[in-house]
Amino acid sequence: MVLATAFAPSRVVHVVPDVSQLSPAECTVDAVAGTVEQLRQAAVRGITVSRGVVVFTYEDGACLRDEERDYLWERFGVPVFEQYLSRTNELLASECDAHDGLHLTAGAGARAGFTIDEGRCPCGDPRPRYIQLSEPDEAAEAERWYPVPAAL
Repeated sequence: MVLATAFAPSRVVHVVPDVSQLSPAECTVDAVAGTVEQLRQAAVRGITVSRGVVVFTYEDGACLRDEERDYLWERFGVPVFEQYLSRTNELLASECDAHDGLHLTAGAGARAGFTIDEGRCPCGDPRPRYIQLSEPDEAAEAERWYPVPAAL
């Protein structure tokens, strides 16, 4: 299930722009993907996930914070992975099981606030990784990270 409207539905991808409109039968999925806020809403709605959660972060935006990852992993009970996208939803980098940076896709260039690590990732993937260097702006992050409401 993808919670972002900019993605095309397919036989295996169900695009859901508003989780509040789901029937109870639609609330159990293998995987769910969206922004942190969309995933928070899915957690409150009671979506059950059996395999994994993918958090979309965007260039020129904040990356996934440890507190956000911990919250989503605890709420859904499955691993949480970050995918770093361009503003047009092109995949630029994705996180592996080692959670040690984001592996660059072919053609992804350098981005502000990141350095490229050419070293071998603990997962064994030889692709270079983005490693975030800059600390996020605390005021912007405080505004972005807030408690989940009791109900939608």
